[in-house]
Amino acid sequence: MSTLSALGERGLVFAQFLRGRVDILPDAYIELLAGVRLNVPPVPMHEFEQSLVDELGVPGKVLARGLRPNPCWSTPARCAYQTDFQRRCLVVQLARPCLSESSVKELVADLRKSGHRISGIVTAPRVVAEFNEWLNATRMPSRERALLEALLQMHGKTQARYPALLPEFSTDRVLCWRWIEGEPFPANLASASPKLRAALVEAVLEQICVLGFVDGELDWSEVVALSGGGLAFRRIARSITVPMGRNRFVLRYITSMLSENTADAAHWLLELTGYRGSSQMKARLVAVMSEVQPEFSGTRRILPPLAAFVGGWRALSNFAIERPLFVNYMHKNLVALADAQTSPGGIQEAQAAVIGTMLRNRIGDVGKESIKEWAMASGMVVLESLRYASRLAEELRDEAISSHHSPDPTEDPTRLNGSFGYGMLTAILLVAFLLCLRWSATVGPPWSIVLNVGVVVAAIAMFWSVSRIS
Repeated sequence: MSTLSALGERGLVFAQFLRGRVDILPDAYIELLAGVRLNVPPVPMHEFEQSLVDELGVPGKVLARGLRPNPCWSTPARCAYQTDFQRRCLVVQLARPCLSESSVKELVADLRKSGHRISGIVTAPRVVAEFNEWLNATRMPSRERALLEALLQMHGKTQARYPALLPEFSTDRVLCWRWIEGEPFPANLASASPKLRAALVEAVLEQICVLGFVDGELDWSEVVALSGGGLAFRRIARSITVPMGRNRFVLRYITSMLSENTADAAHWLLELTGYRGSSQMKARLVAVMSEVQPEFSGTRRILPPLAAFVGGWRALSNFAIERPLFVNYMHKNLVALADAQTSPGGIQEAQAAVIGTMLRNRIGDVGKESIKEWAMASGMVVLESLRYASRLAEELRDEAISSHHSPDPTEDPTRLNGSFGYGMLTAILLVAFLLCLRWSATVGPPWSIVLNVGVVVAAIAMFWSVSRIS
């Protein structure tokens, strides 16, 4: 730790990158890095004001007039102040240059010269390449704006709240959104209430499975509990993209891990990495990875979820397999969350809640107009079946009254009762489907899980009922 501190700000940034990386470092160093704090001086107020004017023009002058004296946060890559505008409290964030690739090369050279016993591990080519990729998440401010614009489109579709970008006050370098009021999480996550910890686990899984990114620098101090319930992220420090299609493997991997099916977990972990080796080699890797047992130092209590995620992560690091950065930081976040749990069931409950969110969003993706058309079509099926039943009843009545004609032997009267019954059943199931879908978005677990199951069951039963109408 002293070696990194002696290298100044660049060494402390590298320490942030290494924090929590149990796949690279022994537990003793993980504990040392946990206490690292990087205090970066904020951009001076006059420079910040000038940057706003340069980037935004007249709107920048308006925002500059209301700036408050103390920064919201100051990191090597970002600096933000609150500002008052039309009786609203806004956040104005300015991007600033972080470590360049040439600075990284100098850092690596200095670490190798230090002769520290783990310098060879942390300066390995693969680790250095990951460090540069980790830095790239903030080197291009346009990526952050693109993420916030995407989050704006997802407003209301996730349990957690995110910054709502104000495009009229934003450029690639300057970003502006409303300040989110709330109670900050405690620095020690384990001291938070079980409800808050469960909400945070759910939010982290939502980021991966619903929003398609992993926060490579998850900071509890920027997560707040809302007064009306739920939580919000005041900022996303360092977003790492999850490749398209890989997020669907995450829940399968987590399910296998939590159910202690190590072979299946190893299979899905290789799928997450995008491994493209032969089927024989893949089977060998799965067999070896499933036998790895994690080792922990110290006397702390180790719950099954923590042991599972550490074991899988360290098993993967034993092989020369390309590991996408999102896989490493997904594990880092999951390990941190599992370490803060007081019971092994928290992650399972959060996983079930995320599945419900994914289901609601999948249904909602068809659009309101499509839902209206589908509902109208379902209603038309019910009405048509009732009309058919009524018409058939009238025909049977006329035939029974007529003494000159006998009923057609090919016409089965039981079809009347069957069609009418299935039509009524379809109508009831349609109402149940829509009610469960609506209520599941307004209640928390465990009732949201029950209602999501009801949505699925009602949908399946409804399609079966419609298919049975003659």
